[in-house]
Parts: sequence; structure tokens; C-alpha cells
Amino acid sequence: MSAQNTTLPELQFRALSKTDEAQFRQWARDNYTPGAPINPTWHPVTRDEATNMNAEATRQPRYNRFKVATEILDARNMRAIAREFVKVVDAAAEDLQSTTAVWTDPAVVLFVIKLSELSGAHRPDAFGAAYAEAHKRALE
Repeated sequence: MSAQNTTLPELQFRALSKTDEAQFRQWARDNYTPGAPINPTWHPVTRDEATNMNAEATRQPRYNRFKVATEILDARNMRAIAREFVKVVDAAAEDLQSTTAVWTDPAVVLFVIKLSELSGAHRPDAFGAAYAEAHKRALE
């Protein structure tokens, strides 16, 4: 064992049954704080769960285009709205796997309406339905 690597070799640890493994992982969930140092003397399963917890803690939350779309209604900065619009269109394209379907997505429709409103070409008939659908999906 080198001075740089203080983790014990896996041969030093007993093999775990499925039940034992679940208990060791639960112990890590109950006792480890994400971001804290991982004790090198813990069983490899416990260290693995602590590593998983660190990864979960640093993961970005999923982009909710419907929530974003409902939050832009009072916005007046066309440049900021346009930047967010690109993200919403990209997220819709990724979810729907269709560039054609993107333009019927309620979040995209809300952005189009908002941009149209700011440019003086507002279509109020489509707004209510698009807002209701985006609001519903924002809460999912």
C-alpha cells in the first residue's frame, strides 16, 4: 500500500450477500454526508454508495421547459427571452425526438406567443391553451 493510496485492497473485505450489500448501502445513505471525505477503511460497497451520493449531489436538475415557459410571461427583455427560447426548443427536440413536433409543444408555443407579443403580433386565442398545458406539465 503506497502513502498516496490509503484505501485498503478489496481482498481485505468479506464478500457480501445481496441483503448485506443493501444494508451497507443503506448505512452509507444514513451516515454519509455528500461532499465529506470517504473513509478509505469502509467496505468497497459503502465507498461506492458514498461515491454515488456525491455524484447525485452534483448532478444538475433536469431542465423543466414548461416551468420556464410559464415564468417568462411578465418578462420584457427580448434578448433574455430569446436565449431561454433556444434552451426550451432544444429540450423539446430532445424529449420529442422530432423537429416538427417541437413547434406544437406548449412551452415552445408560449415562447413564440411571448416573442410575438413583444414584437406586436400577439395571438391571444392560442395563449390560454398553451399556458394551461405548460403550467400542467411544469408541475409534473
